[in-house]
Amino acid sequence: MNNTEKDFIIEIIRFNTNKEKIEELIKSNKINWINVLGFISYHRIAGLVYEKMNNINIRLLDFPVFFSTYMINQAQKCRNEYQLNEIKKISQKLEQNKIKYVFLKGSILNHTIFKSGTRSSNDIDILINKDSIEKTRKILNNLGYTQGKYNYKQNTIENFNDKELKESLKLKGETCPFVKIANETAIKTIDVDLNFSLDWTPNYNQELIDEVLNNRIKIELDKNNIIYSASIYDNIIELCTHLYKDMALMDIVKKRKIFDLYKFIDIYYYINLNYKNINFNILREKIISFGAEQYIYFALKYLSEIFNDFKSKEIVSLMKYLQKNINNSKVLDTIFDQYNLNKRLVTTLDIRDRIFEYNIIDKYKGE
Repeated sequence: MNNTEKDFIIEIIRFNTNKEKIEELIKSNKINWINVLGFISYHRIAGLVYEKMNNINIRLLDFPVFFSTYMINQAQKCRNEYQLNEIKKISQKLEQNKIKYVFLKGSILNHTIFKSGTRSSNDIDILINKDSIEKTRKILNNLGYTQGKYNYKQNTIENFNDKELKESLKLKGETCPFVKIANETAIKTIDVDLNFSLDWTPNYNQELIDEVLNNRIKIELDKNNIIYSASIYDNIIELCTHLYKDMALMDIVKKRKIFDLYKFIDIYYYINLNYKNINFNILREKIISFGAEQYIYFALKYLSEIFNDFKSKEIVSLMKYLQKNINNSKVLDTIFDQYNLNKRLVTTLDIRDRIFEYNIIDKYKGE
């Protein structure tokens, strides 16, 4: 991709997009729209690009780009609505069985900070205490979910065996995924992940999980449906920790091939929309109590390099404080094997440029 294409992508997804700059970049005729369309589709931001351009001047786009982004936006609306209906059902059953929970990531963001259609989710993420897994498993089973992998060629679910179910609890911070075939518009399956950790480790302190659950907040979807989200502070910690996991664990980097831009946007928009309600002193203390200094610094530093408007004095001050409390000077540049911590790779590529790399793993070398 050339610099004009990169500048267009960063500007169009900026929280406060500069309309004049977007028009100038497009009218320069230096944008190969095939490059841009492929990139925004792969990074799952096409629905957001459509929404932004629709508020500027959708007719500036080549027709195939307008058509594709519009179709993606509308399909994501259908997908989100179907998932929302499942979220309501699951929430009601968890409440009836007195199980404390919060919805995480896209399952809450799609229906709170993003306009319908601008974002989509692979699955529904739920945080519970580890002690609630069995009760929640039965609830999901009764709702038609089974723990397995979807075989799209056969349109069937291949169940996990007992060994796989047990290993997931021993090696990860979540259960094996639950899945139910939907075969509805824009959605083949409904997938649910039960998380009992804010990171990827299976022995995460459940007292901290209880703290998140006890501080949860109500989200009123409509008159008849209330679901629970984590507090603003806990959501920031979880989103940043999740981002770090997907950008630092070697097997995930190999699998995804890219650093997903939509995950950066989640944090960037969430903090911007909630900025006036954030007490950064409280956030700092929360980060320390959760031992998440490295994860939050990683996410904030990346965001400040990608988006030059993400550099308020409070954010810069927080980053400086966190950096002082991190022993790993190469945290921004290192990926590692979660099962063999001695196996590490590093990169010297500019942070902003990493977003535009395909097969980003090729840019990392042995220490």
